[in-house]
Formats: sequence, C-alpha cells, structure tokens
Amino acid sequence: MDEIRKAAAERARKMGLPYAGALLPAEAAELMKCTENFLRDQAYEGKIRQWNDQIAMSSLTLAIST
Repeated sequence: MDEIRKAAAERARKMGLPYAGALLPAEAAELMKCTENFLRDQAYEGKIRQWNDQIAMSSLTLAIST
C-alpha cells in the first residue's frame, strides 16, 4: 500500500496537481481491496470482542448467582 501511495504522490507532484496523489485505476482498485479487507477484519474482531464480552458477563452472572 505504501508503494502505491508513494507512486501516486510522485505522479501528482510531477503533474503539478494540487492534491496529495494521482491514482491509476488499477492502484485505486488495489487500495479499495485493501480497505475492504481491513474493514472486514475490523468487523470480525468486533464480533469476537462482543462474543467474549457476552461470555464474561455470563460468567460474572453465574458467579454472583451462586
């Protein structure tokens, strides 16, 4: 991902563009894929944390009840 960002920044600089980077379509597609994977991983980790919290609360409830 860093290579794509650096190449896009260099391309924008050479073209005199006023923004941070000029992505090629293939580079944009690769960044989107990386972002989707990152978001999917974050969602999965969130579900795991939620599940662990539910187990912890169930264990706490059992400990208080007995």
